[in-house]
Amino acid sequence: RVSIFNVSTGQEAYRLNIDEAEKHPVKQLCWRPEREDATLRTRGVLAGASTDGKVRQWHVTSRRLLQTFGDPQDTGQLFCLDYA
Repeated sequence: RVSIFNVSTGQEAYRLNIDEAEKHPVKQLCWRPEREDATLRTRGVLAGASTDGKVRQWHVTSRRLLQTFGDPQDTGQLFCLDYA
């Protein structure tokens, strides 16, 4: 599970990864870089590297899982990621 907190209130604002059947720790999160002219629909995308060998991208405000990348047979466990 991935929880995102509002730093002003200290309250949990969003919870992601709640529908995943298999529970694997997310080791690193990274926000997708945004262009200044990006629409709200394309803002707030967060990627996470998991120990199941997959990278997942979520649209945070809608809590939707957008994509899952990776084949555990090829990647093994993932511990970090970054956007280039």
